[in-house]
Amino acid sequence: MTEQPMPTRSARPAVQDRVIADIERRKEIGLERYNTLLKTFNGRSAARDLYEEQVDGLQYFRQLLDEWEVIQPVVEAAVRWRNGLNNVGSIRRQVALIEAVDGLIVAKEASA
Repeated sequence: MTEQPMPTRSARPAVQDRVIADIERRKEIGLERYNTLLKTFNGRSAARDLYEEQVDGLQYFRQLLDEWEVIQPVVEAAVRWRNGLNNVGSIRRQVALIEAVDGLIVAKEASA
């Protein structure tokens, strides 16, 4: 694997704030579903619950990685196309984007 670049500034919301909001939402779901908050010594195995949740999470992560492999070239082509709209080579970039989208469609159809 190659080194990751340093993060760049973004106008997007902070990930930490989104995680905090997710925790608050999950807290409400827990109250609705179980009529109590998650507390220690609740009769369940925290290790087993965590393990099962991690296995589920790994499956979702693998799915994300597999889907990203197909989508990434299209996203990169779209960014190159957007960045090159005012350049002389913009038609070539548009063709590259179309070819990338066609490749994505073919890959999706082949996996179906």
